[in-house]
Amino acid sequence: MQGACKGFMFALQVTELLEIWPEQVTHGRRWVPVEEAYGLCRYDWMREALDKLKEQLLFESNSNFRPLPSPELVDSSSLYMVMPAIAEGAVALC
Repeated sequence: MQGACKGFMFALQVTELLEIWPEQVTHGRRWVPVEEAYGLCRYDWMREALDKLKEQLLFESNSNFRPLPSPELVDSSSLYMVMPAIAEGAVALC
């Protein structure tokens, strides 16, 4: 066995930003540029997942695929991710 816990990463498109959410007692939220997200990842597989996400987004931006953006949340200057603000007990949420 390599470790006591498993971690998962999911790419999500944020369409609504809630002021209050059920898990806020245990999971905070902060927006960070992808370069900072690399530094916050605890394991290499997490950085590899970020690389794959960047590749996918680049592919989508160069193809006819166009997701419906939420104007108030879109920042075309860089990729942003939600990371947990409370790290104790969390493997990672990238």
